Amino acid sequence: MRYPLIQGKDDNGWPKNFRCPVCKVRKVWEPHTFVSIDAGAMLMNRRQRFGSPSKDMDGYFNIGWHGAHDDGEGDFRDTGGHLLIGESVRGGQLCITVCSTGCLRKLFNKWVDDLEKQMKKAVPLTAPKALNKSVQRPRIKSRH
Repeated sequence: MRYPLIQGKDDNGWPKNFRCPVCKVRKVWEPHTFVSIDAGAMLMNRRQRFGSPSKDMDGYFNIGWHGAHDDGEGDFRDTGGHLLIGESVRGGQLCITVCSTGCLRKLFNKWVDDLEKQMKKAVPLTAPKALNKSVQRPRIKSRH
């Protein structure tokens, strides 16, 4: 899977075709049955209690890892990483669709697997605790 899945001014939904991106069998989007992951923001007019997407906003959707630092507790000190699912989405809103909750679970598991692969590049997930303080580990570049 290539990340980001959704990017740029003309892109706010995934998949682009009408097939479930996980099982690649069943159809998604209207008028079919589908499960959606929706993320975004609306530019609000508080006085009129009204909001809408705005071309002045770009949205993103990120799944991240933040390792412990300074006096914090936890493994994988001073590391971090993320999967950027959506980036610079014009209007600030995005939608990801799959055909079923089963495929949604598989997609989430894939994202977690990909995040763990990224973390393994920074430090082994099975690193003994004794090594955490004594070994310098490479840092993953973060965009945030």
